[in-house]
Amino acid sequence: MLFAFWLGSGLTFAQEIVADSIQQIEENDTIEVQIPDGPNPTKAALYSAVLPGLGQIYNKRYWMLPIIYGGAYTLGYFVDFNNDLYNERRSALFAVRSGNIDPTNPLHLLSETALENGTDEARRNRDLVIAASIASYLFVIVEAYTNAHLKNFPKIKKLSLTPDVDMTPYGTPSTGLALIYKF
Repeated sequence: MLFAFWLGSGLTFAQEIVADSIQQIEENDTIEVQIPDGPNPTKAALYSAVLPGLGQIYNKRYWMLPIIYGGAYTLGYFVDFNNDLYNERRSALFAVRSGNIDPTNPLHLLSETALENGTDEARRNRDLVIAASIASYLFVIVEAYTNAHLKNFPKIKKLSLTPDVDMTPYGTPSTGLALIYKF
């Protein structure tokens, strides 16, 4: 026991720090930190996560709001439509299986297999639209984040992308885009 204490107390050495490899900061030295002028990407992503489109407003991209809310309305409509279709087919399937057939409902004229297939198709379509809704929500967040980053990116005035019309060797015009860099 005494030997272990003796080994642990005096025979251990730490690594030496070489003064040459560390830059010492004096008390009067100032450190300059450059803060970008554009929007904060993290704030844009958080705003967009709280309320889709709020990150785009923060980035001053107001033209995206009709696209975001139009897409959300369309996806919500299709989720509701497919959910109603699924519930209707499922209740018809339960009615056929239990023998409570309603003669006014045209779905009860279908076979049990056709009703099962229709129910599965409606559920699958509803689930795909829900997955597309979640993906579009995440896309809106990522778009706000990357757009805020790109606003902080330095712009190159010498680089431009313009429409271009060239003549092919056969004498017909060919249209396209030209990437121009001015020296």
